[in-house]
Amino acid sequence: MSVALVYPSTYHHAMSNLGFLSVYHLLNSQEGTLCERFFLPDPEDMAEHQKTGYPLFSLESHRFLDEFDVVAFSISFENDYLNLPRLFELGHLPFWAIERNEDHPLVLCGGVCAFLNPEPLAEVMDMFAVGEAEPILPGLIAEMQRNLSDRSELLKIASRLPGIYVPSLYQIDYHEDGTLADIHPKNGAPPRVRRQYLADLDRFASRSFVATEDTEFGDMALAEVSRGCSRGCRFCAAGFIYLPARERTLDHMIEQVEEGLCRRDRIGLVGAAVSDYSQSDALNRAILDRGGTVSMASLRIDALSEAEARTLKASGHRTVALAPEAGSQRLR
Repeated sequence: MSVALVYPSTYHHAMSNLGFLSVYHLLNSQEGTLCERFFLPDPEDMAEHQKTGYPLFSLESHRFLDEFDVVAFSISFENDYLNLPRLFELGHLPFWAIERNEDHPLVLCGGVCAFLNPEPLAEVMDMFAVGEAEPILPGLIAEMQRNLSDRSELLKIASRLPGIYVPSLYQIDYHEDGTLADIHPKNGAPPRVRRQYLADLDRFASRSFVATEDTEFGDMALAEVSRGCSRGCRFCAAGFIYLPARERTLDHMIEQVEEGLCRRDRIGLVGAAVSDYSQSDALNRAILDRGGTVSMASLRIDALSEAEARTLKASGHRTVALAPEAGSQRLR
């Protein structure tokens, strides 16, 4: 089964996204599944596509988007919604789900936006993966491989899997003022789709599986230390959609670090609150002892320790950004 994994922005941005890289690795690790990458063309390439009408093609084999069995969008930012109509047009795919038929690829949406709020794209996507990819994709891929030839049956079966939302299987009633009145599931779809999360982060690595210099963090190997945040700030979406807060063990992180140091000298530690990681000092020492340097995705004023500051200095940082996290300018 062929899967087109689409990031609705340029290669430069996509290849710094750990979620995108992890899903690419996970899909290609599934037996009987081939995944290739698609991106929004750079401006000069976009001009050529528009001039010639040449379709969007994959990075790996230059196959066209509409030749794949499944088109999976990984969407992390709402601003990237604006690129979707252009990608569908370049891929020669109808934009609205109701206009696509059995001859078109099945269109799946995952990523932060899919479980923060899927509704803006409910009439575009055939289904959404509501939650983290690791617990959802293996079961979904298995059902797709068995039932891909019968789309209507596949959508019914997929809707009963944990974390899968199929918008076409829900009838929505509204009051005269446009507010929601009632929701009626059809064909066995559940009344509520529950977000899925990976309870044990050590079961799956999340790091820079593909190394490239042509991206925002091309000089470092990224590795995820934790998901979620225990602080519960009410203005922070990530702190809620990634609950419960979880972190990787030190042994698992050292394995990821050693893999990363084979390709890059600098390790980029990724998480909503990297400085809250309970084994932060030990992990930093392990990286420095192995001849690497450290970069951190997030630093909190109230959590930054002297040891971490010394690690950053030893890693060659001359400046850092400390975000005063608060819900108003007065508090900041």
